[in-house]
Amino acid sequence: MHKIYKKNLILNLIFFSFVIIFFSIPLLKYLSVNANVADFGFFQNEIFLISDGFYWRAFHDHINFISIAFSFIYKIFGQNFFIFILILQSFCLLSPLLFYKKNKKFLFLYLFFPPIWYINFNDFHYETLAYPIILLNLYLINKNSRYSFFVLLILPLIKETFAVLSVFILIYDYLINRNKLFFVKFSFVIIICVVYFFVILPGFHQGKELNDTVNFIIKNSNFSYIILLKVSTLFFIYIYFNFDLKKDKLIFINHIPYLLIAIILTNNHGYSSFSNHYFLIILPFIVYAYANNKNVIKLNFLSFDVLSFLRVISIIIFLPLPFSVIYYTDLNNYKIHDYINDFNKTKNFKNFIKKYDYGNVLLNKNVVIQNNLYHPYFHKSKSLKLFNQNNFYKNAEYTSFRNVNLVDIKPDLILISESKKCFNLDKSCKNVNLLNDQNYELIYKDSIFNLYELKN
Repeated sequence: MHKIYKKNLILNLIFFSFVIIFFSIPLLKYLSVNANVADFGFFQNEIFLISDGFYWRAFHDHINFISIAFSFIYKIFGQNFFIFILILQSFCLLSPLLFYKKNKKFLFLYLFFPPIWYINFNDFHYETLAYPIILLNLYLINKNSRYSFFVLLILPLIKETFAVLSVFILIYDYLINRNKLFFVKFSFVIIICVVYFFVILPGFHQGKELNDTVNFIIKNSNFSYIILLKVSTLFFIYIYFNFDLKKDKLIFINHIPYLLIAIILTNNHGYSSFSNHYFLIILPFIVYAYANNKNVIKLNFLSFDVLSFLRVISIIIFLPLPFSVIYYTDLNNYKIHDYINDFNKTKNFKNFIKKYDYGNVLLNKNVVIQNNLYHPYFHKSKSLKLFNQNNFYKNAEYTSFRNVNLVDIKPDLILISESKKCFNLDKSCKNVNLLNDQNYELIYKDSIFNLYELKN
């Protein structure tokens, strides 16, 4: 009895230690000025602009109705709201631990699942908010609850991609429960999709055209190879959670949006990476299928079967923690061990920006920043853009519905680094360390930051 108690105590200590680390890492990254402009800086700037009355910013890139609600919370708490958002993201990613807390094997298997650490590490994205909503919806569907549809309607408010996913969840619901109101619900969600993709997005968006995707599929000679490379990500998650396609064929229906968005209809390799937030479109369904498998309740995570061995190897290689291989490399800039030192190294820069922004001068500044140098003071800028030497003068300008144009704007401030490698997840990023434009003067320099200002 004493041995069992001691074993449980040790397991609990290990478990809660990693939960604390999980919550701490994004906060450490953010507070040490290592957060990313794309997309956390964009999100903060968007929330600020919406709170200032520019409501169209909730639709100019993606459709995020929830950002309007966030803007009101931001008005109350100010910059501290973004600390709350990072904590909320960590909570959402670990929400399956609350849903399935009696399944000991699942608790440890999920807590050590590398993708959730990477997604949590790579700053806030709207997709994380949908994660517990999807799990709750699946639970209600399998209980044939009348409330499942109302929970489902929260998803399109988070992002337009979840409007598409909602269609497939409704089909899954119908196949499970044969709901008599299916066609009414289905029609309603289809109307939402039509409004989103054929009315709102064309009215506010100035991004990719559909023919970009068509040209990628038709003209790209490496299309088959690229698709195969992307599908390998699916094999990883299917193997890790022992997904049984034959047994869980109905829940597989919900995988189709991810297959379309991240694998088939884009030439962006990052979308299919398990470090990318789009991975959360498929993850809750696989997690749900595994956690509800009654044959995996017993804790045999470290058994000597091949599957368990592969899981342990993947954790050692991929998990961005001190015992991981990645911790000792520069791969993808996951230098967590440098963040504590950066607290002290960035103090002078923080003080400089605080003095520079005296009187809220940043409100009238167009700012361009190297991706991994984001400081929260810049979220109040007139515009915030990602540094790219070949094109840092473009900004979206709204004049009226269906009239959002890209216009040339000379940035007032440019923040880059000579010591930090330019790091980005899925967008163009040039490793340019020094700005040679004669229109700018260097107003701050230290071992990390070079801040340039447009000359008068």
